[in-house]
Amino acid sequence: MALPNITVPHFKLELPVSEKTITFRPFLVKEEKILLMAREAGDEESITQATEQIVDECIEGDIDVRDIPTFEMEYIFLNIRAKSVGEEVELRYRHSNGVNKKGEECDASTVVNVNLEDVKIKFDSDHSKKIMLTDDVGIQMKYPTFGNAEKIKKDSMVDIVSTIAHCIEYIFDKEQIYDESTTTWEEKIQFIENLNQEQLLKINKFFDSMPRLEHEIVYKCSGCGQEDKITLRGITDFF
Repeated sequence: MALPNITVPHFKLELPVSEKTITFRPFLVKEEKILLMAREAGDEESITQATEQIVDECIEGDIDVRDIPTFEMEYIFLNIRAKSVGEEVELRYRHSNGVNKKGEECDASTVVNVNLEDVKIKFDSDHSKKIMLTDDVGIQMKYPTFGNAEKIKKDSMVDIVSTIAHCIEYIFDKEQIYDESTTTWEEKIQFIENLNQEQLLKINKFFDSMPRLEHEIVYKCSGCGQEDKITLRGITDFF
């Protein structure tokens, strides 16, 4: 005899950068097992893989999660988690090295409650995906995704040139656009290696000012009463 099906609620979420609306369901016991295993492992790679797998299982429609910018993937995951196990999450903090700002010893551990629905993607008003390297030559950037993050990792995360190359959508001048259909990987690498320091700094600004999952919390230490401020960034800070 077939067992009864249990109806699962569905929710809509508007993504603030791509401006798309997705539909998702809360995660089930099978996805919660993935989450618990990643939490036990505690390393960034396990958390990243668990985030990607859970989002892929819980969102509806023909969406390739590997093409979603990392900060929107993290935003989707937090919203799925909020609807699955509750909006409130408990985080625990203590002073670095057991010493407060006054130089006094305090090893107290303080529980801080964070409402996941209050966590938003932060924007830098000076951020732009279009970067002019000279008066005539520029590049259009694309955001890192979980998909190309793996490619970057294979080339070594410390390889700045490779990271930039994976995030260039196309190069352009007054006459033409040079994208993946007309430009080889080797040509793109050579282009980046021939940039000067000022041009490289312009590209670095793109990465430094990208939208990011960020939330600031202010709390009082349960031991000494000192008011502390913590800024949470990225999915690992919420695990």
